Amino acid sequence: MVSSSGQTTFNSDHAQDLLNQLESLYSDIKVLLSTMNNHWSHLSDQWHDSLHNDFAEFYSALAGAYQKSQVDHEEQIAKLREQIRIAQERQQKLSALK
Repeated sequence: MVSSSGQTTFNSDHAQDLLNQLESLYSDIKVLLSTMNNHWSHLSDQWHDSLHNDFAEFYSALAGAYQKSQVDHEEQIAKLREQIRIAQERQQKLSALK
């Protein structure tokens, strides 16, 4: 949001709502990825044909993409938490001046 003075504003409540959703999504993906890895491990131990090799390559790329997205997700969550903290400190300072 841009204020009438041209400066951007940061709504901590909206940011907190977004943070909560991102944390929930992160948690869900983490659980699903763990479950998926367990299933793949069990299947891979028993599956031995040419299709296994093709799927193993696909699965490796898929799991790698999810793992990278988790790292990116963690970084963005940390940045958003910091921005919320800064905004709340500013608000507290402004409130103290009134």
